[in-house]
Amino acid sequence: NAYFGNYDPKAFIMVLKPDVVNEIPAEYTASFRRAVALNKITLTNVAEDITSVEITVPEGKYLAGRRYVDLTTAKFGEIYENGGRTNTIKVNSDFAITDNSIDVWFTSWGVEIASGEQLTIKMVSETSTYTRTITARAEGINFVEGDMNLLTVNMENAEKESLVLYFEGDVKPMILSARVNK
Repeated sequence: NAYFGNYDPKAFIMVLKPDVVNEIPAEYTASFRRAVALNKITLTNVAEDITSVEITVPEGKYLAGRRYVDLTTAKFGEIYENGGRTNTIKVNSDFAITDNSIDVWFTSWGVEIASGEQLTIKMVSETSTYTRTITARAEGINFVEGDMNLLTVNMENAEKESLVLYFEGDVKPMILSARVNK
């Protein structure tokens, strides 16, 4: 797993930086750059074990999907429409709670969430979901390609939806939900 200051080869997509050589050298040192944003969102005031977290950015912005890269310039094109592009990433894990907080690591394409636009975080536990939508301040929220991006979100006032099992005779359990606002 990724953590601050380490390199996790599973967390990066690397692209060779273009270089011009006039003759084939005996030795060559290649340079690479990270092609994706490495993101860490710390969720605070987490009260129970979490099994998954969904991060959703505004419509028309894409955290994931297929793109073309021009290998002569190392520049990426737009995320194309039929390439599975999505504005939501789901991270499944047994998140370790430390001091009522969890760290959610994920990679994405670069996304700029402008001032006034919203980012939604949805945490899922065995019995509940917690949803918190935050509005970007003047500087926005940015997941910058090639950088490690850090964000902290307080989940204390998240909207809670409890999942309740309901048994009726020999019928399989049905999941019912009820919203609870703090």
